[in-house]
Amino acid sequence: MKKHIGLLVPTFPVASETFIVTEANALAKIGHKVTIFTFKLAGVSSTLLKNIDVVEISAPIHSSTAFYMLKHPIKSLQITKLAKSLNMISTSSLLAWSIQLSNLIDKYKVKHLHCHFLHGHASYGCLAAKLSDITVSGVGHGHDVYINNKDLNGNLRMFNFVVAVCDEMANHFVKLIGPKTKLLHCGINTHFFKPQTSRAKESTHLVFVGRLVEKKGLVYLVQAMAKINRSIPLYIDIVGDGPLKNDLMALVQKHNLQSHIHFLGAKDPTWLKDNLPNYSGFVAPFCQAENGDRDTGPVVLKEAMACGLPVITSDFMGCKEIVGDVGILCKPKDSESIKDGLLKFNSLTPHQRLELGRKAVLRVNQLFDATTQAKKMSMWIQGARAC
Repeated sequence: MKKHIGLLVPTFPVASETFIVTEANALAKIGHKVTIFTFKLAGVSSTLLKNIDVVEISAPIHSSTAFYMLKHPIKSLQITKLAKSLNMISTSSLLAWSIQLSNLIDKYKVKHLHCHFLHGHASYGCLAAKLSDITVSGVGHGHDVYINNKDLNGNLRMFNFVVAVCDEMANHFVKLIGPKTKLLHCGINTHFFKPQTSRAKESTHLVFVGRLVEKKGLVYLVQAMAKINRSIPLYIDIVGDGPLKNDLMALVQKHNLQSHIHFLGAKDPTWLKDNLPNYSGFVAPFCQAENGDRDTGPVVLKEAMACGLPVITSDFMGCKEIVGDVGILCKPKDSESIKDGLLKFNSLTPHQRLELGRKAVLRVNQLFDATTQAKKMSMWIQGARAC
């Protein structure tokens, strides 16, 4: 019998974290009961979820925590010792919230807890799983591994296994915890994102989708466009919002690129499904932010490829593993290299672009289908044993 899986996330739903909904649906599709636990329910749950409960973890009550510890003294001592070995969150908070989550795990009869992100919230998950005598795993995504990672080593040691979403992250985990490391790229719903049969165009109309933040590399993209002759029919739509929007718009204006670069604002997944196939290609010059933050295995690249779009992106983290030989790779933070990539793409004939797009669809279907990835995850979960 397949285990009932609890997915633990800090906040739900988050527009930029569609991979959580995709994974939950895929695990449910192959026969697991799935419940999402979150510390903050951000409005209405995603309408894309298929028969999956979303449970907000309410703030613990001091008297309930004390009563639990008196009723379960041995477990409480064990968890207190583990909590004291962590540094990011106070011991009292770790105990209170872990007990609260453990009670929910028991109430919903969850048999495995899978924690998205490996920072402080994963500490609660690991301790709660120990209290409930169930198995626990986690998956790293980016800032939780490379920035907000004060308790990363302590959390990794408590998991039954840990998932990395790209080779570089996997190598990092192997050095820390060895064979408990698993490599699994985030999957996408290949039935949701589909290519159009005919979109051959003479002009080059590219699209970027994502948060307008430093690690997306958009400053270098605008600088690259500024180096290209304005007579070349090359246009970019930027879909998304974020703290750098005003700065980027000012940079576009500074270089007189208003007729070549357009800001469309944030869009939902349905808009992407319906509109991505209309573009010539997808551009995403990801890079490492000054504070070390980075995208590790961008789902949006796979979504674009599933829509039949050739991709121009950086030779950085998981991007090169996703694109392989069906896209164009540029050096991160290098506007000259990005310019060369844009011009290389622009020089392709409509037929060559369509052929690259066709290969991109095949690659995504073969390597990054959510159901296939869920089956791998299920095998590891089913094989895990409580310590």
